[in-house]
Amino acid sequence: MPTTTQEQTFELAFNSTLIFNGLFVAIIICIFPILRALLPGVFAPQRHMYKKPTTRTNYIFWFIDVFKQPLSVYATRGNLTTIYVVFQYLILTLYAIMALISVTILIPVYYYGTDTSWNSSYLTNWSLLSIAHLENNSIMLLIPITIICVFTYYAMFIYEQFTIIYAFFRQKCMKRVIPENYVVLLQNLPIDIDTKEKLENVLSNISGGIKQIVPIPRQSQKLSQHLDKLKRHLANLKTAQFMMDDFKANEEYRSAILNNIPQNQYVQRLIATQKAEKMQTKEMNQLKKLDNSIIKIRELYFDIVKIQVQDNIEIDHLSSIVTIPPSLPDIIMPAFDYLKDQTQMVPNVRYPSSKYLYNIEQLHIQQQQSVIQQCTKQIENHPIGRAAFLICESQSVAAEKYTTLITQNSLHPQAMLAPNSREIVWHNVATDNKKRKLALFWYYFWLIILFIAYLYGQTQLNKQLIDTSTYLYKQIFDALIEQLFQQVCGRRLIELRGLFYVINFVETKQCQACQYFHFAPNKNNANNE
Repeated sequence: MPTTTQEQTFELAFNSTLIFNGLFVAIIICIFPILRALLPGVFAPQRHMYKKPTTRTNYIFWFIDVFKQPLSVYATRGNLTTIYVVFQYLILTLYAIMALISVTILIPVYYYGTDTSWNSSYLTNWSLLSIAHLENNSIMLLIPITIICVFTYYAMFIYEQFTIIYAFFRQKCMKRVIPENYVVLLQNLPIDIDTKEKLENVLSNISGGIKQIVPIPRQSQKLSQHLDKLKRHLANLKTAQFMMDDFKANEEYRSAILNNIPQNQYVQRLIATQKAEKMQTKEMNQLKKLDNSIIKIRELYFDIVKIQVQDNIEIDHLSSIVTIPPSLPDIIMPAFDYLKDQTQMVPNVRYPSSKYLYNIEQLHIQQQQSVIQQCTKQIENHPIGRAAFLICESQSVAAEKYTTLITQNSLHPQAMLAPNSREIVWHNVATDNKKRKLALFWYYFWLIILFIAYLYGQTQLNKQLIDTSTYLYKQIFDALIEQLFQQVCGRRLIELRGLFYVINFVETKQCQACQYFHFAPNKNNANNE
């Protein structure tokens, strides 16, 4: 293939790749805010950020807030998170220096190169900014070679600095007081370790320095689901309380208007009474939609208490320990206290909505007695789930236990330094090994499918763009040549075209006349015959 064709192919391929990647990045920037709104627990855990976004622009351009976060915010997420952020900062610094040197030194050197054989074959300026624009054996090739050596040295220097920072930061982490670093999280415990006593026996050889073993409840998945539902119904209940206050104010306002209407004005009083009854009916319909939330809160509360009693979950000692995540059943206590205050509401005949809620609360009190009677406490053992927390005396002890459990434990559970309690997804922690493997299988399956689709789409799009670009360049070149020819020739071209037309017309008429005289019959010969 000639050199010119190779250069043009490079330019077309580079242009198509640049356009495709630019469109792909633009689509990701547009889709990612939508994913953050749909799955905030995965893509937007902004409740832990140092500065929360307040406007829609800050919410969309999330990476600006990420760069503004101080390292102390990442330090509370664990040692690995901080080291990763420091490494990313160093890499960005390296790329910034490389871009600065390329723009100020390499691009001018390539652009003012001395390769005269290819100057007429370029379609765009990309080839003028590449090393191919320099001639072979040119002395200017020493400049990019020198810059490559400088880049390599600086990259090794950054790696050495990162190693020093990691060692220094690791020593500091062992001395600082952060509760999350005192805890080791064990996951994927064997099935035969189903009680707290068995777990303590297994960990007896390395129990030195461990202050408390807190296993995850056996029914943690149900507790997580109940917790999510409870939060949703509590929000609905708070909305109902605001609606109650609004309804009471509206009823008092309508009653005052009705009292101000004279008794003899029957039509006005009838209209006001009908409006009041219509509004009361609307209020009752709205409250009936929310009574399900109140009933569900009671049911969820007793379901959580039932699980706590059946699995013998001890939560009394949790109040004195600040280094472990809060107990799941504690979240229902504010809701229980709130609803208990509602049972003290005095029914008022003037407010049908108040009387309606009071009747619902009386029904809940009856349900409470029946549910408590069904709960049975198992004192014989302490059934546990597939994960547990080990609370250590210090961070160095936690790191030691973490390393020991990874390298020497024959049961091979998954051990890690526990992150912030707010960062833990309790539903995932409580998932058993089979479901976790199945989820990983589907995750990697769809990841491979999307990767293949991306490569196939990029290849086909690049091919289509190259073919289209070649055709467009050819059409544009032909059109420019034609326009240039017309501008140069001007009227001469039009006169020649007219002359050619006249000559062609005359030749056509002559041919027709010749055919007529050659094939026409001779009249004299016909008469003689």
